[in-house]
Amino acid sequence: MKTNELMIGDWVQVPCLIDKTEHYDAWCKVRQLRDDDLDVIGFKELKYNEIVPIPITPEILEKNGFVEFIPHNWQIVIDNIMIELRAPEHNMAIWLDWNEHDTGTYASYMLPRPDCVHELQHALKLYGINKEIEL
Repeated sequence: MKTNELMIGDWVQVPCLIDKTEHYDAWCKVRQLRDDDLDVIGFKELKYNEIVPIPITPEILEKNGFVEFIPHNWQIVIDNIMIELRAPEHNMAIWLDWNEHDTGTYASYMLPRPDCVHELQHALKLYGINKEIEL
């Protein structure tokens, strides 16, 4: 990953070694960003090229309150804001001041659908949506 792709609080995958033989990826939150390296909770001074994004999965969406309303289309309502992740159109629709009687014809904002957890975190922060993503 590159330095301009991350923010403090983003979820990322980092490599780990157990007994110098077994490799696995751990999920961690970015704690600090620097020009030449990155601090992640539980790890120190990882290089940006050592970390990879976490793909968004149905399990992650469900754990965070998203509901699949038609195949591969997910939505959630947070404080009168409805968010839809649409698969066929590959976009993300956000309705501000949404209520259950809205027809949903015109979204307040249309964005590219995020593929990774940190991209979803950025989109939520950009629109002032207070939602802590859990993994």
